[in-house]
Parts: sequence; structure tokens; C-alpha cells
Amino acid sequence: MRFRIFFSNLFLKIKTILIWLKERNKIVLNQIKKIPGSASIRSLKDKFAINTLGIISKKLLFLIIGIIIIICIAVAAVYYFYFYLKPSYEDPQFNYISSITTDEVKPGEEITYDIYYMNNGFRNISNLEITVNIPDSTSFLTSVSDYLHKEDSSEVIFRTDNTERGSSGIISFTVTVDDPLDNGTIIALEVIQFKYTIKDEEFTRAIESSISHHVSSRPVFSDLLIETNDTGGGYLYMGDELGYTIKVKNEGDMNATGFQMKARISDMITIDESSIYGNGEQEGEYIIWDTGLFETGKTMTYRFSAKINEGLSDGDIVETLFQISSDQDISLRESTYNEVRAFPDFSTSEVAISDSNGGNLWAGETID
Repeated sequence: MRFRIFFSNLFLKIKTILIWLKERNKIVLNQIKKIPGSASIRSLKDKFAINTLGIISKKLLFLIIGIIIIICIAVAAVYYFYFYLKPSYEDPQFNYISSITTDEVKPGEEITYDIYYMNNGFRNISNLEITVNIPDSTSFLTSVSDYLHKEDSSEVIFRTDNTERGSSGIISFTVTVDDPLDNGTIIALEVIQFKYTIKDEEFTRAIESSISHHVSSRPVFSDLLIETNDTGGGYLYMGDELGYTIKVKNEGDMNATGFQMKARISDMITIDESSIYGNGEQEGEYIIWDTGLFETGKTMTYRFSAKINEGLSDGDIVETLFQISSDQDISLRESTYNEVRAFPDFSTSEVAISDSNGGNLWAGETID
């Protein structure tokens, strides 16, 4: 239809030009005939003018027609190949991706993307399918679009029939950032593919995305929970066995790596190496546990026992220092203080009274 109108208008313009040339030719001939002179000269002038102008008019006419035809063919070719056949969804001003989510996100947070599309070509298409690869370190959550066609763990597909020339729309979808996730992780939306059909011919176009978010996360360790237990009960004396239990939890949104627990032992106690729980080893005045990976949400427990040395004075304090470290430059220290007593302790003594004969206690009976 567009070509029919175009060439119809072109034909009318050419016809108008030819009529103008014909009328112009008559005017020129009439002006030449009016030149003064004898009849014979005038006759020769008329003949010469007619022949000359006729030849010139014909050549000029053919030249003009040829130029016009060449221009028309060129214009038609440019229009057809550079405009009419131009693929749809090409203009980046109307076909792009955006996100309202801030550049910095935390594990477990949501990222919302908006896909803007517009058929900026010169032809209607039968359908439009938009395929989005889910960014790494995220999972698809939801979409408010009615055009959601299919979704799985790796990609989501939208299909719309809003495809006429000049039609446009917005497709939104949301993903959730994985939790936990390492600090500095980049979440980048990959290329989004447009696929559509025009008269049984399939076209594809990829929209590059420059949107990326970076993850801000860190391990967070709760205060060390340290319990000490004198297995003998009562006061802590020389020779008693003292048990230690240490607990720590990663409450952050990032797994810790290179995690290490160290206990510096006082010279007032002697470690029972067989009591060291886990992969801890004694190295001089330290017990070291190289835990390595410490996942978020988990609690690590460390245990060991030590014997109180002899030769101490009453009131001596046994200090044991505990410290943790990780590759994320996180450290924490906590100490325990246990007082050694060096005097007789009767706190666990008992007195028992009973009737020698049993039964009720009467006057004159013997009490043990």
C-alpha cells in the first residue's frame, strides 16, 4: 500500500513536468516567430527554431525523465532497505533496561528490573518473545507483568501480542539476591533477547545491559560464650580439673573463610591434650583450631580441659584468653578469670543423724 501511494504521487509529478515543458516550448516558438525580417528569413528561422528546439526539447525531456527515474529508484531503494525493512525494536531511546534498585545490595534483598520496548519499525509483527537470563547469584522472585510465559532457575520468558507498529510497553520482574553471598560480588544482568516474526520470517535482536549491582556483606560473630566448670565442685583448688566450653555464632550475611580460634593458656594450668575437642592442636602456650570455612547461621563449639598446677597461692587468678580471626579482617577477644583457693574447704561436708533402733525416736533411745 505504501509503495502504491508513493509511485502514484511520483507519476503525477512527472506528468505535471511534461505538461509544463510542452507549454514552455510553445511559448518559445511564438517568441521566435515574432523576430522581424523577410518572409524567407522568417521561414528559415521558423524551420530552424522548430527543428532545433524540437531536438533540444526531446533530449532535455529524456534527460530530465531519466534523472527523475534514477532519483525515484534511489529513493525507493533507500526507503525499502533502510526504512521499510529496518528491524523493529532497534531504537535504544525506546528499547532499554533500567532498575530502580540502588547499586549496593545485601544478601536476601530484592532487585527489580524494567524492560522498555517499542516497535519502532515500519511493519507490524505477529508476536514478541523476550528472554531474560537470570543473573548469577540471584533467583527469580516474581513479575507483575501479565505477559509472563515461562520461568525456571536459569531464565524467564515473556510473550506479548502488543506488537503493532508504534506499540510499546514495560515488563517488570524481580529477583532475590542469594543469602549468604561474598562481599563485593557483582550481580550483572546479561543480554536480553527479543525474538519476533514478520510474515513467517523470524528476527532476533539482543539488548545489551549495563546494569550491575555489587553486594555488601560481612561475617558477624556473636560475643564468645565461654563456660568453665570445676569437675570437683566447690572452690577451685590446686589439682582440680577445669573444663572449658566456648561457643561462637556467625550471625552475618557472609560465610567467613580462614576462620581460626586460639586459646592462650596460663602457666598455672596444664592442658589435657586428649580433651581437646575438634581439630584443635596445642602449640606452646596456645591451643589453635583452624576451622577454615565458617558458614553464616552456624554455631561452632570448642572444648578442652586443664589441671590446676600445684604450688599456687590463695587468690591466684587463672586467666585464659580466647581470640578469633578470619580472612575478612574480623577479630574478637574474650578472657576468663578463675580464682584458685588454698585453704581447707568444708563446703561439701554433711552431717547425718539416725535412730539406732529405727522407727520413731523415744526418750532414752540412742542417736547415731
